[in-house]
Amino acid sequence: MHGRATLDRILRLHRASYDLLHWVSKSLDSGGLSFATVHRNMSAGDAAADWLTQNYGSLPPACRPALEDVRALGFLLASYLSTSFELPRRPVPYLVTSCCCECCGYLASGRRLVVRTPSAKDVGQAHRLKTIWLKELAAESGIDFDTDVERAFFSDRHLSHELAFVAYAAELIRRSEFASQGHAVLALWRSIAWKGGHPIKGFALTSDRVLEAQQATIHGLRTAAGL
Repeated sequence: MHGRATLDRILRLHRASYDLLHWVSKSLDSGGLSFATVHRNMSAGDAAADWLTQNYGSLPPACRPALEDVRALGFLLASYLSTSFELPRRPVPYLVTSCCCECCGYLASGRRLVVRTPSAKDVGQAHRLKTIWLKELAAESGIDFDTDVERAFFSDRHLSHELAFVAYAAELIRRSEFASQGHAVLALWRSIAWKGGHPIKGFALTSDRVLEAQQATIHGLRTAAGL
């Protein structure tokens, strides 16, 4: 289970990473951003963290992380490439004489990035992610978890929806540390932030909402286990 302090930090970085992505898109035409540092033998997350460090003074204050959070923000920023967007088919001319790593190519593509649409397979993988975190919550709460409990829990669509908030927040933490579960994470996001095929206007994920979902999930687990 995640406490408020952990959630406050990761959701703050999540907002900053998304705002930075849009800021980069709008700032490319001004030529004030540098992609000259060549990244070799670096993960996309490490390359993004290095790019943030190189451009730290140019970042908008509202999105500029504390120095100890630069790496986490870099990993979140890079993770959008494996979750929500993909590079355009045509190369970006700006990068001809600059770093050609995947991360810099992604950042410098700006408005040309292609938005992904989750597939049925992605939705299935999102369900598996929810099951993983449901088992984790059961173990932390001292609740025996088996196929009967799993079946009883997921028979309630409301509980399954609440679990999506918990799973998405947990995956945000993973994304800030080392890895993303890819398109399944986007499917999780769409399940909580979209309705009827469109984004929910004004939606913002908060610590209060995740904590509420966490408690609802634990209560649902206890009920499913007959406790």
